[in-house]
Amino acid sequence: MGKYNEAAPILIEHIEQATIILGSQHPKVLRSMHNLADTYRGLEKFDESEVLFRKTLQSRRKLLGENHIETLQTQMKLARLLRLINQYDEALILVRDTAEKQKALLGEEHPTTLIAMQELANLYQHQNKLAKALEIYNHVLTTRIKVLGEAHPDLSKTLLGLITTYLLNNNTADAEKYFKQLTKLAEKKPERFQSDVMTAKTLLTNYYAQHHQPEI
Repeated sequence: MGKYNEAAPILIEHIEQATIILGSQHPKVLRSMHNLADTYRGLEKFDESEVLFRKTLQSRRKLLGENHIETLQTQMKLARLLRLINQYDEALILVRDTAEKQKALLGEEHPTTLIAMQELANLYQHQNKLAKALEIYNHVLTTRIKVLGEAHPDLSKTLLGLITTYLLNNNTADAEKYFKQLTKLAEKKPERFQSDVMTAKTLLTNYYAQHHQPEI
C-alpha cells in the first residue's frame, strides 16, 4: 500500500488547488478525483472510494456525456469496487451498460471492451450464473488470442476465470485443460503468469481434497 499512501495526499492537494483555479467540474479536476477514488480503493478505504467514484461519475456524465470514454472508465472502476464489497446487482447493471457502450464506441474486439466483458463474466460467476460466465469467458479468451496473441498477460486472468468456473460447475476435465494452457503460458514468460498458475494450482488441489478425488 506504500504507493497509495504516497499518492493520496498529493492528489488531495492537487484537487484543492486545481478546483480554486479551474473549478470543481474541470476535466483535470475530475481526472484527479477519479485517481484519488482509485487510490482509496487501493488503501481499502472503500466508503471514501465509493463516494468519490459516484461523485466523479455524476460529474463526468454531466460534463462529458454518458458515452464518453472517461465516463465509462469511472463507471467501470465503480462497478469493480461494488463487486469487491459484494454489491453485485448494481455492479452488474453498470458493467453491462459499460460493455455495450464500449462495443459501440470501440468495437467488440477492442482490448478495453474485452476488459468489460471479462468483468461481466466475473460478476456472473459470483452470482453462480455459471453458464453465462463460461460463455463470456470463452468468447473473451478466443478474441484475446486473436487480437493480442497467445502470450499476452490478459490471457492469464481469463484462463483463471475459466478454471474457477469449471470447478464450480464440477467439470474437472475442462478445468485441467485450461490449467495446462495456463502452465504453457508460464513456461514462456514465468514472471507474468506464475502467480496465477499458483492460484489455479491451489484451486485444483483444494477441489480434489474437498471431493476426496486424486489429482489428475
